[in-house]
Amino acid sequence: MNDRKQLIKLEDSDLWQHAQKVCKVMYELNDHLSEEERATLGYRLRGKAFDITADIAEAVGAIDYRDSEFPLSMARKAVFSLKNVYRFLGVQKIVSIEPDIMLSLDELVAKIDHEVTQAWEKIDAYESEKQTK
Repeated sequence: MNDRKQLIKLEDSDLWQHAQKVCKVMYELNDHLSEEERATLGYRLRGKAFDITADIAEAVGAIDYRDSEFPLSMARKAVFSLKNVYRFLGVQKIVSIEPDIMLSLDELVAKIDHEVTQAWEKIDAYESEKQTK
């Protein structure tokens, strides 16, 4: 074993594909906002949605598992921020909150957490292996 990740194409990453679907939904939601709402809340909505996909792309592209943790942490934070904006839009009656979207956001966090856990396990295994040599 080594600390190098198996290199895959970005488009083959289930995590990135899920993030892309969330991003697409948020961009479509943005189209239903008024011009004023688009300039303020839509800006945040689109920005956080894109940040998630960009951070996950960085994590997928990392060669070393240790380099995946920070961008995955940033992606996780961006999902929570996105969920906050989405909930705010719902509370303000600007959009109606769709349970499927909320579930998709929660599933994305769970997938990110799973990736982080796997990375930690591989790092721990590698470090243990190095110490026994």
